[in-house]
Amino acid sequence: MNKSKELEKLIELNNVNTKSFHNYSFNGRFDKVNLFFGQNSSGKTALSGWISALDSDHSRVFYMAYVEREVRNTETMRGSKIIVGKEQIDSVDKIAHCQKIISSLESDTSASAELKSAKSALAKIMSDEIATAKRNFQSNATHQKANAQSNPIRALEQWKDEIHHYKDVKSKFSSFEDIDQAIRQMIVERGYLVPILQEYDQTKRKKFIDAMNTPVLEPESSVASNVAEWLSCGLILYNFQDGEEPELTTCLFCGNEIDPEEVKSYISDRIDNEYAKLIAAIGRFQKNLADSLIELSQLQVAGKVDEKIIDSAREQITNLQTVLTDKHHHTDQDLRLGEDVFSGILAVNDTIRQVRDEADAGLAQLRHEQDNIEKLAKRSIGLALQGRQDVDAAVQQIGSVEKRLDEENRSLELTKDFLKKLNEKSSDLEGFLSLMNGTLKTVGMDFHLQFSAISSTNQ
Repeated sequence: MNKSKELEKLIELNNVNTKSFHNYSFNGRFDKVNLFFGQNSSGKTALSGWISALDSDHSRVFYMAYVEREVRNTETMRGSKIIVGKEQIDSVDKIAHCQKIISSLESDTSASAELKSAKSALAKIMSDEIATAKRNFQSNATHQKANAQSNPIRALEQWKDEIHHYKDVKSKFSSFEDIDQAIRQMIVERGYLVPILQEYDQTKRKKFIDAMNTPVLEPESSVASNVAEWLSCGLILYNFQDGEEPELTTCLFCGNEIDPEEVKSYISDRIDNEYAKLIAAIGRFQKNLADSLIELSQLQVAGKVDEKIIDSAREQITNLQTVLTDKHHHTDQDLRLGEDVFSGILAVNDTIRQVRDEADAGLAQLRHEQDNIEKLAKRSIGLALQGRQDVDAAVQQIGSVEKRLDEENRSLELTKDFLKKLNEKSSDLEGFLSLMNGTLKTVGMDFHLQFSAISSTNQ
């Protein structure tokens, strides 16, 4: 059954049950426009609502709720203003709501203040690290990055980039004083890194081994070592060693005439004999060995060379001292020494040279750092900022607040656009036009209202 047939049946209402109506019946006829009147709470709204619900698209009920929904009176500076039509009322409500949102967003400066505070906090952290670097590295040429107050995130990234820009001046030290102290300490330690017995090269070592392995007969007492020493003093006394013609031709002790050339030749032969030279060489080498033991003790205190290598060299030196003592007492014996008699000494010297080369490289690096103190100061700032938790927290806070501000600005922009569209769409007569055409259609009129060209342009 269609709606028009249902309305025809409304001519008679039988047994209507809604709200205060119980089995209500009405035998009268209904026209297109009908008026219900009665006391308050007599059922006017209930009955008209029940009838309208049968065909809401083709019926209108003019009662208080309808008026409140379709008509609004507002007070303006120019007087009262009546807004007609639910869509227009909703549009006005939306406009008011948008204006309230815009006003709230534009007046709320809490996020901006929070962002400014967070940026200032991060900029202060960077300034504090700069001050520390200036103090530690005695540098006055290190300054804050440009626009660090307004854009501290970018300034922070620039400081961190300094870590990579100056890789060649990488340092574990955090101050100029630390570097200078390290240089002084390394120079002292390097002073102990001197090879022992270094004057004994391969040629001298071979001569020593040959001397220890070659028997030498001890001469008569007249050419004993103390006599050889006395004769050596005699050469000086008579000035026979200077190559000039001697002035003395008479012995100062016995008064006999002497031949200077003959005496010189005789004395030289005695001093240069194998025994005398061997004893003198043994004495010199014993002194050198004693000095080398002192040097090894100093080297051990420095702690730069493995103690096992030092102990091995010390043991070999002690053995050489024993060998020299034996040879001194028994020059006619062959001690049968091998080339390995110097192996421990050579091993410690190789290690000393290696450690000394490393120390030289370390000194060169420290001096390089000292010469590039400004770069090192900048790099230290980047490293310090990179490892601070409060820096990470400040960066996160700035990012969070900036995101919130972006969202608020986006909301403000969207709200303004929406408000603009609402204002363009809104019209004082638009709601009235819609309401009237709807009513005309409901009552079966075959015409509708529209704006004229002149009124359209003047809205």
